[in-house]
Amino acid sequence: MDGDEISSKVETLSGHVALADHKQAAALDLKRGESAAFVSSKANAQKGQFTAVYALSEKQIADLDQATQIARMDKGQGLGRAPSSESKDKEICAEPIGKFKQCSWTCEKNPQGEKRCRTDLSEVQCVRRICNANGSWSEPTRLPASSYGNCDGVRINVGPCDY
Repeated sequence: MDGDEISSKVETLSGHVALADHKQAAALDLKRGESAAFVSSKANAQKGQFTAVYALSEKQIADLDQATQIARMDKGQGLGRAPSSESKDKEICAEPIGKFKQCSWTCEKNPQGEKRCRTDLSEVQCVRRICNANGSWSEPTRLPASSYGNCDGVRINVGPCDY
């Protein structure tokens, strides 16, 4: 919504996307790297018009792709495709290196020089992340203080998940 206008905008990252009016009487077929919108007034949202189709720059495509991946990770979603049988046995996550569905445990805010994770201190937490099919680590899950044994006070542990 912008002032008196309502706009439905589509930016296509891959494949083809159809942008249609509310009756689906008219539609635009947008290919990878193309964008368009359907614009109408607030007073008559059903009557509107399409904007011209325009090409996204390679930077716009890269920025949109990155924003989409980040949004999916924030929602705990992958990229909508199942991992191949090869990816299940390969290390697909980086920093730290991990395989699909492996977990990593990190001790955060541990005092410098401590060898064990001091979850008895209120600011210290042991967190677990899961290696997703898209090759990224999930958002951290804070574990209860009693899980301090999963976290090393110095390095990140990676291995089979404990849930």
